[in-house]
Amino acid sequence: GETMKIYEEILKNADLGIEAIEAVKCRVQDERFLNELAKEKRAYVSYRCEMERELSDSQVKDAVASKFQKAMMKFGTKMNTVFDSSNTNIAEMMIEGTNMGINDIQKEINRMNADKEDVPPVAYEYIEMMQQNVDELRNYL
Repeated sequence: GETMKIYEEILKNADLGIEAIEAVKCRVQDERFLNELAKEKRAYVSYRCEMERELSDSQVKDAVASKFQKAMMKFGTKMNTVFDSSNTNIAEMMIEGTNMGINDIQKEINRMNADKEDVPPVAYEYIEMMQQNVDELRNYL
């Protein structure tokens, strides 16, 4: 049960990362920054696929639908108010979103630890990947 929940969290999260990158990439002028975003997107896609293999179709549908809509609404309104498509602004937004994701997954890990549940290694790897994304994104601030 618990393991499935963290897989669902990672799935939602990766999905959001992909959407966010899709939403901003047309506004990015800088070639290096575009390449960085493409690399991050590939990482999110591979985690999303990995989670989809672990979960049933209905779990995947439920996970993506609920939280995703809320998060996208929040993110979407933010995206639309951003007419300043400078690297700094986009990087800042991506960092904020990524940090929110790190916190969500970390909360889930902490909860599992408190319940003496085994945390799957992929959860730590996923956080590690997002931390690296944040470090890379800081170059564009």
